[in-house]
Amino acid sequence: MRASIFLIKTLLTAVFIAVSVACSQFPVQELSDARQALEAAEDAGAEERAQDDYTTAKNLLQEAEFEVDAGAYRDAGDTALRAKSFALRARLRAATRH
Repeated sequence: MRASIFLIKTLLTAVFIAVSVACSQFPVQELSDARQALEAAEDAGAEERAQDDYTTAKNLLQEAEFEVDAGAYRDAGDTALRAKSFALRARLRAATRH
C-alpha cells in the first residue's frame, strides 16, 4: 500500500514538473519567426509603405524580448507571434503599394 502511494505521488510530481517545463520554454522559434518576418517586411519597403504595421511589429518584437529577459516565456512567445503577424501584414501591404 505504501509503495503504491509513493508511486502515485512520484508520478504526480513528474507530471507537474513536465507540464511546468513545457509551459515555460524559451520561445526560440517564435522569436526567430518574428525576426525573419520583420526582415522580410523591411526588404519589401514596409518601413515607408506600411509604416503603422511595421512599427507595431517592431515594437511587439521588442516587447517580446523584454518579456524573455523577465522570464515571462509564455507571454514572450505570444507577443512574438503577434509581432510576426503584423510584420507579415506590413510586408503584404508594402508589396501591394508600389
